[in-house]
Amino acid sequence: MSRKDPFAMPRRAGSAAGLTLVELMVALAVFSILMLGLGTVYQANKRNGAVQREFAYLQENARFALNLIAQDIRQSGFSGCNPEIKILLDQTDPAYDPNLFDFSATLSGFEFLGTLPGDLYNMPAIATAAPLSWNDAGGNALPAGFTNPVAGSDVLIVKSAQPLAGVTPSAETPQNAASVPLTGPSGVPAGTIVMIADCKNADVFQNTANENAATLTRGVSGNKPGNVVPGGNSFSHTYRQAASLYTASIYGYYVSLGAGGEPGLFRVSFRQGTADTPQELASGIENMQVLYGEDTDATPDFLPNRYVPAHQVTNPKRVVTVKISLLVRSPQEIPRPQAAAAPTLLLAGVNAASGVRITPPNEARLRKVFTTTVFVRNAALCRKLAGDTEC
Repeated sequence: MSRKDPFAMPRRAGSAAGLTLVELMVALAVFSILMLGLGTVYQANKRNGAVQREFAYLQENARFALNLIAQDIRQSGFSGCNPEIKILLDQTDPAYDPNLFDFSATLSGFEFLGTLPGDLYNMPAIATAAPLSWNDAGGNALPAGFTNPVAGSDVLIVKSAQPLAGVTPSAETPQNAASVPLTGPSGVPAGTIVMIADCKNADVFQNTANENAATLTRGVSGNKPGNVVPGGNSFSHTYRQAASLYTASIYGYYVSLGAGGEPGLFRVSFRQGTADTPQELASGIENMQVLYGEDTDATPDFLPNRYVPAHQVTNPKRVVTVKISLLVRSPQEIPRPQAAAAPTLLLAGVNAASGVRITPPNEARLRKVFTTTVFVRNAALCRKLAGDTEC
């Protein structure tokens, strides 16, 4: 017979034994592993969501910016059906810059020194430091109006003519006339660069009459760059009443810093002779590289034989395409498990020799290069209308 332990605690009916210390530790270890796994999955999903949002943001900005630039490039050079353009602006005035007001070269620009094809450029952290000084590879100064251009990024200037709506010439305009008579108030503010054209020639001048006047007048006072004296500088020919009237569209595209220090693509207009207030078009654009496709064949085939920066274009009238690359970044840094060196990115080329290599700051931001090539269709049309290789 077994003896009953006098010191044993009495057990209640139906009660169960508790967990041992080992079992408790194993349970805690399993629970910790499960929670660690769940936390890892949560953090990964959170980061992936942030990456997708930032990537969608930079894609949208890049698409919008490139569409705007491409639209202006396609319209560049439009001046009705005329093959020849006479400039009646005062080209001796210091405010006259052929990059802005010479409509025989409808595409021009400035190339930043150090970002030529084949160059390697180390981009500063422009979001936290002031932009470096802007230096042109051709040794030219940027026109006044390009406010705080970011170092390392090119400048593109696009010119075209926009039809003047609502009024037409009311009579013939003699060759020696100082104004163009209109059927009503022009609606064109004084200082606006305008053009009168037909299929023979076009003349560009700066309107000095106010917008309520029923004329477009080429006076010589009060505006920059101003006009040459009408008395000794006539229109290219007498214009019939059926002549067309246009206002100038002169846009400069460049990269600058917006509010809060975020880089972006800006556009400034020079249609009044001097610069308007620059407008930010798209945020997150931190670098723009531009190359010009020049047709160098003896007989033009409207296909580029080479792509060169702005200061290496030998004949602006032979530019038939423009290649644009934008480096776009996300507005926020994305947490990453470990630091990695910033990759070197290629812009506006197919290899290191034909493009520009840029090393961005070592930040945890998403960056992507977007490149497009735009055909300058009015250049080809102009040559066909002119019947020769120059127009």
